[in-house]
Amino acid sequence: MTNMRDPSPAIAELLVALDGAPSYEILDETRRVVGRHHRLKRLSVYLQDYGGQTLRQLEGGEEIPIEYTAAGAAMDRTEVVAEDDTVWVPLAHRAEPLGVLELTNPDPGLRQSARALGLALGSALVSSTRQSDMVETTRGGGRLHLAATLQRAVLPSPYYVDK
Repeated sequence: MTNMRDPSPAIAELLVALDGAPSYEILDETRRVVGRHHRLKRLSVYLQDYGGQTLRQLEGGEEIPIEYTAAGAAMDRTEVVAEDDTVWVPLAHRAEPLGVLELTNPDPGLRQSARALGLALGSALVSSTRQSDMVETTRGGGRLHLAATLQRAVLPSPYYVDK
């Protein structure tokens, strides 16, 4: 169970660090701050492609299908999913799912604050799109025509609900 009321001190430090980090250093900064407070073997980001079929690794190029995988379940259900020694954490910005964060062999403290970490990193990735195309390129935006890219940028999220 994630404790959103009292997240790890790493989350508070991470928010400050990400606010001052250049877009291209968001993932390295996250690894540095989280690694200073917690033990884990690996931290990777996978973003949902625009076709909604795969999760694409932000650094590298590995792809994971969304259907019938623990990573896809974490993103679809917006909840942390554990699979063997890996914890899949949904990355989201407000109500919009972006992908997942892969934590391999995380310590119990990091498992406890994993959801808060996913929200912090998701918000940082969305805000980085004004300075960098790393998120758009990973999600498949490099294959979109200019008109489609502009339209995607101005339309509300498909997850937006007006009350």
